[in-house]
Amino acid sequence: MRAVGRSDSGIERRATDGNAPRKAGNSGKTDDQREERIVPVTFRKSFRIFPGVRLNINRKSVSITLAKGDGARRTYSSTGRRTTSMDLPGPFGYRKTTTRRSRH
Repeated sequence: MRAVGRSDSGIERRATDGNAPRKAGNSGKTDDQREERIVPVTFRKSFRIFPGVRLNINRKSVSITLAKGDGARRTYSSTGRRTTSMDLPGPFGYRKTTTRRSRH
């Protein structure tokens, strides 16, 4: 089934059934010729174990965060990364990250 119509600009448009290849925008490629895009897979979950202690799990590592009431935090990651951070008044914050040297 084909239907022909004209848009306001006078360009002819054709609506085709689902089996016919369609053009994808201005690229001139049909649906079958388009490259597939890789969608990144992300995962992150954080569990509060005790007040001030969090267990963070993501796709590649596990970390534990220790926090004080004044906004200071220290994070230890399974990848060797150590992060110290602090919330400061207003739009300010502090973060310092160090990475353990690899052993060769």
